[in-house]
Amino acid sequence: MSYRAEEIKNNPLNREFKRRELVAFSMPTIIMMLVISTYSILDVALISRLVSLDSMAAANIAFPVSGILMGIGIMMGRGGSAFVAKKMGEDKEKEACSDFSFLVLWGILIGIITAFLGVFYAEEIARLLGANEVLLQDTVTYLRVLMIFSPFTLLQLMFQSFYVAAGKGKLGMFLMIISGITDAVLNIVFMGIFQMGILGAGLSTVIGHSISAVVGLWMFYHRREGLRFLKPSCKMGVLWKSCSNGSGELVTNLSGGITTFLFNSVMLNYYGEAGVSAITIITYTQFFLSSIYIGFSSGVAPIFSFHLGAKKEEQIKRLRKESLQIILGMSVVITVLSFVFTPVIVGVFADSTEIVYGLAKTGMKFLAVSFLFTGINTFISAYFSAMAKGQTSAFISIMRKLVFLVAGIFIFPVFLQEKGVWASVLAGEILCAVLCLLLMKRELTIEISRKEN
Repeated sequence: MSYRAEEIKNNPLNREFKRRELVAFSMPTIIMMLVISTYSILDVALISRLVSLDSMAAANIAFPVSGILMGIGIMMGRGGSAFVAKKMGEDKEKEACSDFSFLVLWGILIGIITAFLGVFYAEEIARLLGANEVLLQDTVTYLRVLMIFSPFTLLQLMFQSFYVAAGKGKLGMFLMIISGITDAVLNIVFMGIFQMGILGAGLSTVIGHSISAVVGLWMFYHRREGLRFLKPSCKMGVLWKSCSNGSGELVTNLSGGITTFLFNSVMLNYYGEAGVSAITIITYTQFFLSSIYIGFSSGVAPIFSFHLGAKKEEQIKRLRKESLQIILGMSVVITVLSFVFTPVIVGVFADSTEIVYGLAKTGMKFLAVSFLFTGINTFISAYFSAMAKGQTSAFISIMRKLVFLVAGIFIFPVFLQEKGVWASVLAGEILCAVLCLLLMKRELTIEISRKEN
């Protein structure tokens, strides 16, 4: 057996995965996503407790920009890692490493452009996002810090997926834990001890991001085998294919920014700054609990991509079935826990005597039911990306976040007022689940037809 054949055989992606092994393999990514979402939710919780609810609302006004950055980073990371893992499965390691290096350079370039916009246009962006005079200054401060450090944020997000493709998922998990602890400690130091307000929240977040980014740069530079930095390929087709393949993730996060803007506008109209604070609680709670689905889907995606490159169709079929079973089990557990712990979750952000508490508690009831469908939507979208069908993944994301959800935001509040906002989330997830199952059924029909021919 040749050296390269032996190396492929020993690749951690090149084995049969049972359900327990799928969960174990994806666990580092799940923990990474939980840590990211934990310190995101901790940020806003500490802002509400150590600064004010208005400052927490200001952070949510800035959320669409964070969503765009997250979308770009995950798009290039997940789409690129699927592309790179497929090439590694095809025994094209050096080409995969050169393409990986090229994608990282583009991530840094996009981050520098974003930083420039943050320095000179943060106020204009804040006003565009709907910040009123009460929330404007805090929004500008938070935006400027996040955008200036965006190169580190983008690299952190990209490396999450590439750590898994490199067989270093545990390292990525460890770095996320360290980043989360750093963020939490600095939040308390900056906002609690030094009284830096929302500026402290922004600084603690970007410092946490920088740890994972810097370590990733060092590791991929010094590795001598496997996925590592080599001379960039400088082929624009690589960037296009990676972004196209990961476009579903970009659409998801871009549309998340759009819907957050619409949610803020509707709730600001009904309840002023308290309404925005309530939607902030729901937004970050949804992000936290959905991160379990995202982590699992991201964790198993390189396995699908590797087996696609190795042309192991039966393995892919079995992996898909067992992954869906795992997702359904997760969905039931998360829904039950959401109902049981609603008072605890909302109580982290606001006291039970405040109007924000009542609004968010009502929203949590709708959100809990929606988690029965969120997992299916998340996994199937990620599955199509892993199988190099980014357009299908993007279509799911567009329908889920832009068509179904936006339509609901415009329709339901007319009849149900603020409850209509929460109902639109549930309706959007249900409709998207139906769409995803129809697309998966079509995929199975195509597979059967191909075998018969």
